[in-house]
Amino acid sequence: MGKNTYLAHDKIAQIIALKESGLQTKDIVAQLGVSERSVRRWVARFNQQASRDTPTHERRPGPSRNTSDCCRNIVKRVLESNPRISARKIKEENPRLLGDVSVRMASRLIAELGYSNHRTLKKPLLIRTHKVNRVQFARKYRAWDEKWLTAFEDTEAIVFQQDGAKPHTAKSVTHGLRDCEVQFIDDWPGNSPDLNPIENLWQIMKRDLQGKDESSVPKLKREIRASWDWCSTPSYSCMRIPPIPAGFA
Repeated sequence: MGKNTYLAHDKIAQIIALKESGLQTKDIVAQLGVSERSVRRWVARFNQQASRDTPTHERRPGPSRNTSDCCRNIVKRVLESNPRISARKIKEENPRLLGDVSVRMASRLIAELGYSNHRTLKKPLLIRTHKVNRVQFARKYRAWDEKWLTAFEDTEAIVFQQDGAKPHTAKSVTHGLRDCEVQFIDDWPGNSPDLNPIENLWQIMKRDLQGKDESSVPKLKREIRASWDWCSTPSYSCMRIPPIPAGFA
């Protein structure tokens, strides 16, 4: 049993009665099936109080649990539409319903509804290897300013761009690109979305899709197409994504 295991009032009374009858702690543990820690704790509390009454559990601090069936149903619907939403965000978006409920209680409610609760891991965006590779890449293509602009303005001078994922760097893929005389860069540094404008666009789309109805594949496809049409317009993209030469400055 854990240190905060709840014991019924009758069980606590039995512990006190057996202890006063002269039984040792280990014998009480064997007879009642409780932990030795619980026996010692309740005997100590009994000896410390002024009266001879059986001690009881004290009410834990904090607001009372106030989660009605209506509250549970609304939280469930929110989670079904957006499973990645946080407990704090649910509380902030429903002040009238969850105003008296703590974030911890909201997290417990989410767990009771069958959803896993995870904390976002904090890790450095760039380790030393990433930084070294980025510097080497920037120095290698420093003189490419005009070539980058030409590749974007002249469709016949396009340089194929892809990241370092295994499917992209496989020999069959790179050999196929060379056989077709496609210009491409094969040494993009890892974990460098700022060097690849499309990565910024994916991030914008991910934020736009949060909270959208993705409960089925057709709905997900519809929302993705709508998000793409919204954030891939030239005016929006140019406003959000810096020009390529600025990324190498």
